[in-house]
Amino acid sequence: MWSLRGIRVVQVSNSKGGDSIVGTITEVNYNEETITVFWDDGREAVYPCTEGNHCVKILDNAPTGVSHRGISCTGCKESEIAGMRWVCLHCQEVNMCSICYMSRKHNTEHEFGRVTHPDSSIIKVGKRKTSSCVKCRGFFPGANVKRGPHWKWGNSNGGEEAQGVVRDICDWGPRGYRGAVRVCWENKKRTVEQYRVGGDGEVDLTAVKPADGPTYYPDHLPYVDLEHVAPCEYRIGDKVQISLSTSELRVLQLSSSCGWQDQMASCIDNIGTITHISSASQSRVHYQNGQVFHFEKIVLTKVHRLEGGDLVRVMRDRSIALQLQQGHGGWLQNQDTTLGQLGRVVHIDGDGDVSVKFGDSQYLFSPVCLDVVDPNSLSAMARVPSIPNNLHSLRLFDLTQPKQAGYLPPITSIVKAASKGNVEIVKEILNNNKDKVDEVENGVSCLQVASHRGHEKMVKLLLERGANINKADKDGNTSLHFAVQGKKTAVIKLLLEHNANVSSLNSSGQTAIHLAIAKEQKESIKALVLAPCDVHVKDGNGDTAVHAAISTRQEALLHAVLRTHRVNFQTENTAGYDMLQWAVYKNFKSAVDVILTRCSHCLPELVSRQIAINGYSALHLAACYDHRECAHLLITKGEMKLDLVDVQLQTPLHISAKEGHLPMVELLLEFDLTVNAQDKDGNSPLHLVQMKHSQLQKRKPNSEKTHCYVQIACLLVENGAELNLENQQGKTPLDFTCQQSRLYLERISKAAKEKRAANSGGGLFLPLHWSEMGSKGYELVCLNRDSLEEKAEFTSVSAMIVNGLPNAEVTEIIRVQNEYLWQLYSVTKAKFTKKYGRGNENEVKLLHGTKSDNIFKICQENFDFKVAGENLSPMYGKGVYFAAESSLTDHYCSEKERDGLKYMLMARVLAGKMGCGSPELRRPPDDCDCAVDSPSKPRIFCVFDYNQLYPEYVIKYKIKQPK
Repeated sequence: MWSLRGIRVVQVSNSKGGDSIVGTITEVNYNEETITVFWDDGREAVYPCTEGNHCVKILDNAPTGVSHRGISCTGCKESEIAGMRWVCLHCQEVNMCSICYMSRKHNTEHEFGRVTHPDSSIIKVGKRKTSSCVKCRGFFPGANVKRGPHWKWGNSNGGEEAQGVVRDICDWGPRGYRGAVRVCWENKKRTVEQYRVGGDGEVDLTAVKPADGPTYYPDHLPYVDLEHVAPCEYRIGDKVQISLSTSELRVLQLSSSCGWQDQMASCIDNIGTITHISSASQSRVHYQNGQVFHFEKIVLTKVHRLEGGDLVRVMRDRSIALQLQQGHGGWLQNQDTTLGQLGRVVHIDGDGDVSVKFGDSQYLFSPVCLDVVDPNSLSAMARVPSIPNNLHSLRLFDLTQPKQAGYLPPITSIVKAASKGNVEIVKEILNNNKDKVDEVENGVSCLQVASHRGHEKMVKLLLERGANINKADKDGNTSLHFAVQGKKTAVIKLLLEHNANVSSLNSSGQTAIHLAIAKEQKESIKALVLAPCDVHVKDGNGDTAVHAAISTRQEALLHAVLRTHRVNFQTENTAGYDMLQWAVYKNFKSAVDVILTRCSHCLPELVSRQIAINGYSALHLAACYDHRECAHLLITKGEMKLDLVDVQLQTPLHISAKEGHLPMVELLLEFDLTVNAQDKDGNSPLHLVQMKHSQLQKRKPNSEKTHCYVQIACLLVENGAELNLENQQGKTPLDFTCQQSRLYLERISKAAKEKRAANSGGGLFLPLHWSEMGSKGYELVCLNRDSLEEKAEFTSVSAMIVNGLPNAEVTEIIRVQNEYLWQLYSVTKAKFTKKYGRGNENEVKLLHGTKSDNIFKICQENFDFKVAGENLSPMYGKGVYFAAESSLTDHYCSEKERDGLKYMLMARVLAGKMGCGSPELRRPPDDCDCAVDSPSKPRIFCVFDYNQLYPEYVIKYKIKQPK
């Protein structure tokens, strides 16, 4: 059967006007007769696909491998048409691919026909000239994209939230035509990589900003119909019909090697029988008037396929019947009595000859002699032959239908009976033929469909009768997979009680529990785990169930998987990551916390484990990907050694410094580590930073990353990094530093040494990057962008404004140097450190908007809680408000009339332990230090103690009006 997974589709409701987002069929459920579509813009939905209930149309089936071999496109001259084929019904040998057809090549006033699949019949679609067209949108050149639902390419794009731009559409593998796109990622501008958008039935991307694609004719596209969209594979004995005009049939026949005969016109609308399959594209059709022709298969429409139990009528003309019977069993003396009579098909042999039963007699016929009869079309007085007993196992009366005189109820199959949970019918079938217990229809068995529908009694019956519990469908799904897909927890338990194989992999490489995780079915996971199911079995990607649950970053799913007490957290996936390392790699803080708690008895062994290929520990991974919260947990709760080295003898500080992750460097330096550790080349973290900065200074002197390395270098020197330490080539960090920066770093290094020398006597110290104030205790310093170090400082601070307000232009930044306020803040920070532990103070940099007249008073005297909040309703408490994003504070910043500038403050805030705020609060919630809008992901902070605040920068900016 033709696979529908990977077909590119559009929604019917959007196909009459405007533009239409394109989607991809990612799952097909033949039992429920539904499909799952992942739309390019990130939505996912399930749609019914049955007659009379169509929601989705096929835009392109090329990604599934559909192609018309040996037929070239008249428009683009491609030697093989991929996807749907469009045939002109006016001109001979005019065939086009979808791209050429939709771009209006050839005469748009000509009638066309669509051939969806090489084995499909042609369907007339009309003229493009008089049809409306719609522009589609999605994964087309220019679209902004990020990782999608089936991403499996690790960190090849530079990070989970990294974005890229689609360059073009391409093939995926040898048969996945137009099943992929090439993407250029924003942080890897020199490389273009290929990702699936339909290829393999998967979608690797999500469009953050879909791009415009080509136009299409919605009325010319086929519906996704699970009953009829599949290609028609003809066989001898099939009843067929031609539904074209004479001129259209003539054009199509002349375009093929079958040729045209005028007598063919008489076959139009008449029923014929296929008596020979001449080739993949041609069939011989026999008519009851004796005519025989070879037709191109696309002109034929299958009307019926003879099957055991069918009601048929023998033709009345004896002379023609005698001719047709030659070579098909001949004509017996008593066979005359069957002419024009009704009978039941009991058997069809390999040549297509049909055995028909009339009462107590049975005869062999050529299929051409027989007409299929609908029993409902007969009068109530007609004598309808009954179904022979030996056919009851193949077809049964639907016992749910009312019985009427002369009424023959519709017939059904054991699989359909099982899907409806009709135990009595299935019992009757199995009593007549026990081998039917594993009968397959539409690719699924009785047990599979019953498991999916949750029919417990049916499942019990089938298992008692010997059904193969581990029988798999064509996609490798067993009954256990089907029960998981159907969310039928009771059936899952029942199958597990009967020893269903929990380790069986489907074609997507999923065991039942991996499938449950992918479907986010918490209850199914619990049932499987309690069975018990081995959570260490790996799927096709080499991930255990725990690794898979971690990848979802959903706490409920992870806790469901970890209900088992037998988890070896040191188990590695194929990529070589154990479960802790994988949790850190995925930046899943809750998972890191749970694993550290569960492994408290063996923490030193677990946290010190290293990945074989590069020697990275979990902390190295956190440092590499700037996963700060995970790193903090590893250090404080996991008690990790910060000087653990990888195969290059590099510590996590080396890694974070080299990658330019300033927040991670700040965190690591909060703890005791060797800041001058040297790798196998003798390079300290400061060496690597200065090397990186030197390279970027030449290529991108004004980039944010370049300035970030300047700040990291200053931070390392403040914490004791040696400027004169030599590597194995005899180079010091200063050898990679320009003269201006050398002087600045030497000044900071000298001040840092003096600070450490004096620190033994206690006391508090001012930040080393502050300008000299002499005896003054308060000074405002306007950052000089001509100075390399202050330019880096300016860029870092202004980024907080521009990231939230893209139209903002920062004109000036003033550093607030207030010795008295800094001393108060430092004392409070020391209290937080003592209370929560080093690194747990939760110090954050936040923004505050206020009137320009208040700005410099705050800088000198700190925030005034008496006037705080006068510009807003106190939603989270009666304190001072701060925001993590400039867009949230901008409208509280008044604009000065004379220059149009706005003023915003950036402050250091000791958030400590955060709790949910409420309007009536005058102090933090119990056991908390501040109130926020959402403790898990705070954006708005309300602080009640000014000692937790230090106003660090005044930022002047203006909003540029779009041209």
